[in-house]
Amino acid sequence: MAVLLVILSVAAGLFMAMQSPTNATLSRYVGDQQSTVISFGGGTLLLLAGTLLFGHGDVFQFVHAPFWTLLGGAYGVYLVLMITRSVKLLGVALTLTLVSFGEVVSGMVIDSFGWFGTDAIPVRPLRVVGAAVIFLGILVVYLAQSASAALEPDPSASGAKAPGRAAKLTAAVLTFIAGIGATIQTPTNAALGTYTGSLEATLWSFFGGTVIILAITLMTHKGRLNPVRGIGVKPWMLVGGMYGAMSVFFSVLLVPKIGSALLMASIMLGQLLGGLLTDSFGWLRTPKISLDRRRILGILIIAAGVVLVTAAML
Repeated sequence: MAVLLVILSVAAGLFMAMQSPTNATLSRYVGDQQSTVISFGGGTLLLLAGTLLFGHGDVFQFVHAPFWTLLGGAYGVYLVLMITRSVKLLGVALTLTLVSFGEVVSGMVIDSFGWFGTDAIPVRPLRVVGAAVIFLGILVVYLAQSASAALEPDPSASGAKAPGRAAKLTAAVLTFIAGIGATIQTPTNAALGTYTGSLEATLWSFFGGTVIILAITLMTHKGRLNPVRGIGVKPWMLVGGMYGAMSVFFSVLLVPKIGSALLMASIMLGQLLGGLLTDSFGWLRTPKISLDRRRILGILIIAAGVVLVTAAML
């Protein structure tokens, strides 16, 4: 039974890895903002169905919650939007690893001070060492990709100027910040869940994110949305929100059963595995990134860092 739960946790990470290139591919047709709208909207509908079928809380109790607990959707919007943009510059594996690194670092800070309604937990030296090892692995992968120029030309962007190192570095920093936002989102949703229930809080987070990104998209596009039909968009490009909602649902379901440390490690493993396979084979119309020795070394270093961080949390 325990093995099955871990497999489901890894699947949650794989769903995250599938969501990123799905949204990124859709964004080439309708833009980054509108692809995020579609992702959040689809996730909201799926979570609404899940709440009606499996929810045990009261979704309307959000009116009694503090205002800051309702901001989970805002963090989620930035996370999905930034990942959608960065995947096209950095590849799936490196983008998701940067997000995970932001989560690890900010998680240590939040635990140390007990912010956002969490209990203060002293940070063990082994966890700091693990975070440093993850950073070293990320640096090796980033330098390997930059040096080898492994990203193949994007067929949909024929004639476009290839992104420079400054653009990639900027994307890497902003993606790391997105990981910080993801860490803040988790206790924010959890705090809201004490009033509404966990699944209901996740629904409110997705719904709030949908409203926010839809408003931003309409304002920046003068009240209009790009057409989806007749421009080459395929049905599989529209289900990024489904992957995101399933990942969140699995996380909410499994964290009380296997604990946050093992869940985080399993999700990061799923993200790394899914991102590595997607990059290597160019799945979901992503740029194909060759798997050379330096990149393999960086990935192994990252995996070692994940093991150290997890061991420190057990």
